[in-house]
Amino acid sequence: MKRLAYQLLLLSPLWAACRPDTALPTSFTDEPGVIELVVCSRGCVQYVLQTETGGEAARMFVVNMPDSLKVAAIPSAYADNQLPVVFSGTRTNELMQVNTAGPTDVPEPAYKAYRFQLTGVRRR
Repeated sequence: MKRLAYQLLLLSPLWAACRPDTALPTSFTDEPGVIELVVCSRGCVQYVLQTETGGEAARMFVVNMPDSLKVAAIPSAYADNQLPVVFSGTRTNELMQVNTAGPTDVPEPAYKAYRFQLTGVRRR
């Protein structure tokens, strides 16, 4: 019995860390944000949406970035690899891996971000 209590005590911080962030809403409408261009290797880019909700910054992995806003369409708009936008969409509790380019141009894990489905987005 003591062993079970000890195991539960050791695992409780892990359980708390794995719970989804309840402070971050799942639905956004006409929110200001910044789309960050993350280069993961030569010819590979990922788009991460940054927003500030409730005074806390959040990053979300955009799964359906429109072609009209991709860096290939408007490379000059991405000053410092960031594009200010107004967006709408939904966030899931699923975490996606965001990678950065390593020293040998092989993608390396950087962090995880919530999966985000855009329903509307426009440049600010």
